[in-house]
Amino acid sequence: MMRRFFLISLGCPKNRVDSEYCLGLFSEIGGELVLNPEDADYVIVNTCAFIRPAVEESIETILELAELKKEKQFKLIVSGCLPGRYKEELIKELPEVDAFLGPEPFHELKEALEALENGKKYISLNTKNYKKNNQIPTRISSISPFYAYLKISEGCSNSCSYCTIPLIRGPKRSRSFDILVSEAQKLVASGIKEIIIVGQDITDYKYQNKDLISLLKELDKIEDLKWIRLLYLHPKRITKKLLEHINYSSKIVPYFDIPIQHASDRILNLMGRGYNQKDLESIFQKIRKTIPNASLRTTVMVGFPGETDKDFEVLLKFIEKIKFDHLGSFIFYPEEGTPAALYKKQIPLKIKEERYKLIMEKQQLISLEKNKEKVGKIIDVLIEGISEEKGDFIGRGYHQAPEIDGYTYIKANSLQLGNIIPIKITNFKEYDLIGKPI
Repeated sequence: MMRRFFLISLGCPKNRVDSEYCLGLFSEIGGELVLNPEDADYVIVNTCAFIRPAVEESIETILELAELKKEKQFKLIVSGCLPGRYKEELIKELPEVDAFLGPEPFHELKEALEALENGKKYISLNTKNYKKNNQIPTRISSISPFYAYLKISEGCSNSCSYCTIPLIRGPKRSRSFDILVSEAQKLVASGIKEIIIVGQDITDYKYQNKDLISLLKELDKIEDLKWIRLLYLHPKRITKKLLEHINYSSKIVPYFDIPIQHASDRILNLMGRGYNQKDLESIFQKIRKTIPNASLRTTVMVGFPGETDKDFEVLLKFIEKIKFDHLGSFIFYPEEGTPAALYKKQIPLKIKEERYKLIMEKQQLISLEKNKEKVGKIIDVLIEGISEEKGDFIGRGYHQAPEIDGYTYIKANSLQLGNIIPIKITNFKEYDLIGKPI
């Protein structure tokens, strides 16, 4: 009898890639992918546990499925960062779960399925599959026929005082250069137009004698690949050579996702980020000088232990000065096992929430101003779908990454999905643009 599988992927794009390897493995063993957990024999939840809200979302999802399992009798598999982080606690608290797998669950998923078919539970919380890092199964894209993420490394060797990633996923190890190029070629052959490079710190990619620029040069050679987008660039490793190559490449979009986390030198030092505000100013000046049409995205944290009103004001003024095209913010949570969880002068949640609100209100005004400047300009847009509300076509310009930035809405009678076409911007909202074909 054919086995039916349903998968939920929570968290970041890197986790999404792991989930797509699982989907590919299901296909390899002759399984059928279904759209609802009620129709499945096996349900897998690939979880996130980076910060407290992600942990809460993961647990809530598991509990909902555990309740459904009482009626439908499927096997429930929980994988990813949550079991990788909490291990024994989950085994005790969630007896309804039939199998626990750590991060990169595709390495041991076949073994888990065999155990479950034989009436046994399967528990493997190995978070350090280093030797298996380049043993990758078939992959099935799950979010778009036109873009896909390419995960070039796993884990992280930076020592940020607030971050759980090294604890959960281990130190940084780069994936095989040849395997990455081959995977990108297969994605493009399947119809993918945009490849988005992801990793906890992609600027630290090193495999044998190859680095990030070496990889980008090889990806540039893929004929039908239209766009290459870079996410998660660490400020310390953005070099003149990298900027020059991005500017030279006809396929790398001038989009820079550089999480700065803060702008106060004192807080950056406590975070262990390895740079100061002057370093950040220099980086953004170099980017805009080298690539005038560069789009800048960043992520900042509010409420880090000891963050004073003065520190927060420094961050606000820096955001106003740089004027990022896109900005995400999140609240600091004291995560178990991290040095910052033990720091004195923890900030009350109410103050954190107030600061978060002020940051996002500031960025909303900046985004509105940035989008207003685009009116009348012509921007290449990847056409991805049709709006159910208004019937407009939906796409993204080079300055808009999927899932985290806004969209461009295009008023037209007929457009070919998957094409990249020039669009004249005619109107704008806080985070979205409106335009028409030229």
